[in-house]
Amino acid sequence: MVLWIYLYRIDLGDKLEGLAQTLFYIGSMCACIYIIKWGPHIGNFTPWLLLQYTLYVMLSVMVLSERFGFRQALCLGFLIVFLNSFYWEIFYHVLEFQVWLPYSLGFEWWYLRILQWLRLVPAFFLVKWFEIKDRWWLMLGLVISYGLTYARFTLKWGVDILHPAHRIICLTILVYTIYISPERK
Repeated sequence: MVLWIYLYRIDLGDKLEGLAQTLFYIGSMCACIYIIKWGPHIGNFTPWLLLQYTLYVMLSVMVLSERFGFRQALCLGFLIVFLNSFYWEIFYHVLEFQVWLPYSLGFEWWYLRILQWLRLVPAFFLVKWFEIKDRWWLMLGLVISYGLTYARFTLKWGVDILHPAHRIICLTILVYTIYISPERK
C-alpha cells in the first residue's frame, strides 16, 4: 500500500510507463492463468478470492487509465481495491462488533482488527488527492451494502454469488467516484 501511495506522485517517463503498462497486463493475465491452473492458497485467500482481486485490480486500472496516466491508474486501482475490501463489508464489521460485544471490549479482539482498519488508510489519501463532490454515490454504496448484508444474514442468501456481486457493485461505485472527482491542486 505504501508503494502505491508513493508511486502516485512519481513521474516514470513515457517509455518506462508504456513498458510498465505492458508488463502489468501480461503479468495480470499470467497471474489469472496460474491461479486457475494451480489454485494457490495464500493465507486466508482461496484461489477464487485471488482470482477475483486480480481481476478487480486489472479492471480498475483499465477504467482509470481512460482518465489518468497508467502510473496513476495503477496506483489508484490498487488503493481503491484495497479500500473496497473494507467498504463493501463495513456492515459485516458492525455486525461483528455487535455479536462479539463481550469479547470486543478486550485488547486481543481489537488487536486482531488492526489489519481490518488499516484498509481505511487509502481513503485518507484519496480524499487528500481528490475533491469528492458527489458523495451520494458513496452513500448509495453503503445503502446497497446494508441491504445485501441484511439479505445475507436474514434471508440466508448464498455467499457464492452474493459476495462477488457485492464486491463488484461497491468497487464500481468507488472507481466511478474517483473517476468523476476533480484532482486537488
